[in-house]
Amino acid sequence: MKTIGQPLPLRKAAGENSHDGQSARESGESTLLEEIKTTLSAHDGTSIFARAWVPGDAKCVLVCVQGLGGHGGYYEALAGQLASASAGTVVVAPDLRGHGRSEGVRGNIDRFERYLEDVDAAIAWGRTYWPDKPLMMLGESMGASIAIQYIVRSQKSNSHATIAGLVLVSPVLRPAISPSMREVVRFLHSLLVAPSRPSILVTGREELGCRDADFNALLRADPLFVRLVSVRFLNSLTSWLRQSRRKARQIELPLLVLQGGRDYVSRPAATTAFLRLVPARDQRLVTFPEAYHCLLYDPDTPVLVKTLASWLIAHS
Repeated sequence: MKTIGQPLPLRKAAGENSHDGQSARESGESTLLEEIKTTLSAHDGTSIFARAWVPGDAKCVLVCVQGLGGHGGYYEALAGQLASASAGTVVVAPDLRGHGRSEGVRGNIDRFERYLEDVDAAIAWGRTYWPDKPLMMLGESMGASIAIQYIVRSQKSNSHATIAGLVLVSPVLRPAISPSMREVVRFLHSLLVAPSRPSILVTGREELGCRDADFNALLRADPLFVRLVSVRFLNSLTSWLRQSRRKARQIELPLLVLQGGRDYVSRPAATTAFLRLVPARDQRLVTFPEAYHCLLYDPDTPVLVKTLASWLIAHS
């Protein structure tokens, strides 16, 4: 399917395995969700695979923007947990181009603005199928910068009235991981020889990002996870994050930021500095002192879900 319409519905219980190469964590929910899978068409014609998990008491729509390497399938567990929390949230999760089951070169992209087209396709789908529900965005890790820039662009085009709020989960506005000498050498070699060829590993430090051993094993076994990126990708990401930090003064929507106190992937100080410049009066920062970067698969995730569910209900 290349258009926004005609998704394929599949009814299943939250927590059942449905996405490729991995299984969602069994969380014990009995709430039935309708899972919808579809292929959307971005503005430039790229096919974007997307999922939605729909509770019977839908009150709002949450479009999730993934982090580097992942895909929308990782939000199935969150959808089930929000359903169990009676948040009435339709969770929409596209696979960004080059990730998951979407088209695009894996590990390389000419410019990061392309990702905004993928998000736009998912937003349009959410508005089309649930036109009477408040629509919000969630950006996780690298996806936080994509969500920020999408919101700013929407505000400039006067189309932000239908986006009711923004949630940032473990936002990466300035990375905290320093490359090893071996990685620096490989980077320089790739820069000179093949800057567009995916050759730089972005995996191998799973324990720094997540303290859930089961989820780390799941990541290592997932054939859809992107493990190599190009030098051009990393250089573009550095520039993109710098641009995103400069967008703080243009964020006017209600804002919820969730971060771990032991996040070894992102620099919390960069997030704090960003928030100081955000003019939105309705903003909240919640830090989970013992949590790592991967907040959606962490021992503190149940507390996080309660916080998120309350916020979503309040802003619906």
